[in-house]
Amino acid sequence: MHRKMRKQRCRQIKVLSFWRNISDFQKLRRRSIAYAWRYAPTKGSKNSSAQIDLFFNRDDGAITVCEIKYTHQSFAIDKSYAEQLTRKMNAFKERTETDKHLSLAFVCSNDLKPTMDSQDLVSSVVTSEDLFKKIDA
Repeated sequence: MHRKMRKQRCRQIKVLSFWRNISDFQKLRRRSIAYAWRYAPTKGSKNSSAQIDLFFNRDDGAITVCEIKYTHQSFAIDKSYAEQLTRKMNAFKERTETDKHLSLAFVCSNDLKPTMDSQDLVSSVVTSEDLFKKIDA
């Protein structure tokens, strides 16, 4: 899979100092590798483009896909946005040919408002408060 991701021009991202907060929240292992991913179909293709802001390729057979949103209020996922997220994750799974389980985490400045469309789709939420809270050493 790593070779496929390189072919898709996935680039490794340096995870900032809040890595520890994210890993504590997501219970990610230290051997997880952070990437961003983008797919741009060729002209004339019926496929649509897709971009994943951040994902963690974990060593436990799963990939945590992070959707990052900055809003002044709580963010709500409606039906059309839920379909867009599902298409994006399906495109990622198809293009990278991964067999790993995908889970969706939402990283947002405020909370994620629970909706019927977000309940089955989003497995966890990380807010700016979670990212910047003080950690006891």
